[in-house]
Amino acid sequence: MSGYEIVSADAHVLEPTDIWETWLPKQYRDKAPKLVKDVDGGDAWLFAGASDPDPIGLVSTPGMAWDDFRWTGITYEQARAGCYNGVERLKDMDIDGVDAEILFPPQRTIGHFLGDEDDDFVRAGIEAYNNFLFDEFMAPDATRLIGMAQIPSLGTDVAIETMRKAKARGFKGVVISMWPSGGDSISDDDDPFWAACADEGMPVCIHINLISRRARQKQRAAATKASAEMISYPLIGNVRSLRSLTLASGYRAGQGRRQAE
Repeated sequence: MSGYEIVSADAHVLEPTDIWETWLPKQYRDKAPKLVKDVDGGDAWLFAGASDPDPIGLVSTPGMAWDDFRWTGITYEQARAGCYNGVERLKDMDIDGVDAEILFPPQRTIGHFLGDEDDDFVRAGIEAYNNFLFDEFMAPDATRLIGMAQIPSLGTDVAIETMRKAKARGFKGVVISMWPSGGDSISDDDDPFWAACADEGMPVCIHINLISRRARQKQRAAATKASAEMISYPLIGNVRSLRSLTLASGYRAGQGRRQAE
């Protein structure tokens, strides 16, 4: 495309149902996010460290009337195909009069890999997403579907290697979800990555927040512990406390629906 008038600078991709069977090496698929059903029969992804799956409802709203937005109960069949299919996304962009979109990865899915303890699994998962993005979703027209390659959580050297491979492949930018060196905050150890990106003329995007691999692992451990404690909570003599836990969970879900409305 020779020129742009309207560019969506914060667009997203919903992972298709077959992404891991298609793009993740076979030996890692058992650890991949699992497509399951939510409490209202909609589709949801179960991620590492979570006791409850994350529904796709509010990440598949394009084309819906605002009063149809809901967190649970939405299936991939109900979601607009442009959420996860590049050909269909281009059709939707034509309807909206959008010339190009800057595409960011689904951070819930990316976090599943970034927080894992196995370096090989982290690399395999991030490569699988980047391959899907470039070779499948962007393939219909990479001048309009401008995906940002995800950087893994494996330290500065791997971050630089991934960035340079992405540039050579044709990506126009990268996105980081943690500081390049892997620390909990910015440090001098990140400088080689910034310098390499400057040398390559490669834009770096930050989307939502930066969470270190170590912090993600702590969050998972805490969630797993909390889930185990709830499961083993003694029922006899504690019915009132257990009921309050159930009500708190239901309130959060209801609050999400009210916010969507």
